[in-house]
Order: sequence, then C-alpha cells, then structure tokens
Amino acid sequence: MEFIKYFGPMRIVLALFTFTLIGMAPFASEASFSGWGAVVGTVAPSLTVIMLFVLPLDMMMSRIFMTDTEGAQRLRYRRILWLEFFLFIALLLAWGPFIANLLRQL
Repeated sequence: MEFIKYFGPMRIVLALFTFTLIGMAPFASEASFSGWGAVVGTVAPSLTVIMLFVLPLDMMMSRIFMTDTEGAQRLRYRRILWLEFFLFIALLLAWGPFIANLLRQL
C-alpha cells in the first residue's frame, strides 16, 4: 500500500500498461490481422505511439511539480522521473525495430 501511495495509482497503471506494451513488441511483426493478432499487430503499435507522447508529458509535469517542493517530496518526484525515463527508453527500444521496419516499407 505504501508503494501505491508513493508513486500514485495512475502512475502504477501507466507503468503496468507500458510493460504490457513492451511484452507485446516481439510478437508484432508476425501478427495476423484477425483475433489477438489484430491487437498485437495494429492496436498495440498505435497505443505505443500514444505512450511515447504520454510518458514525456508526465515527466514534464513531474519536473514542474518538483520545482515547487523540497526534501522528501523532491526525492519522490526525482524517482518518478527516473522510473518514467526508463519506461520510455524500454518502450522505445522494444518497439524501435518494428517502427523502423514500417518506415522502411514506405
């Protein structure tokens, strides 16, 4: 319960959703367009692009809130920033080959 209070329930859901998208990345290139293959092949890449915008926006808001705080609260926002930074990089690395392959096909 302490962990949920520290990071906040919305950020935990954001992190879990990002981990789910990272887990779908290896299966996206060989997905069909029916059933669960449609989720992995079309929906997940679309949501990944959205998350590549949402994570930096939340990082920016955390940085803005961090400027008005001191002590333990400042450390909390700094840890949130690092968590979201690593989530962003992991998402980018996981989906990078798939996106690069799509761009090569244009």
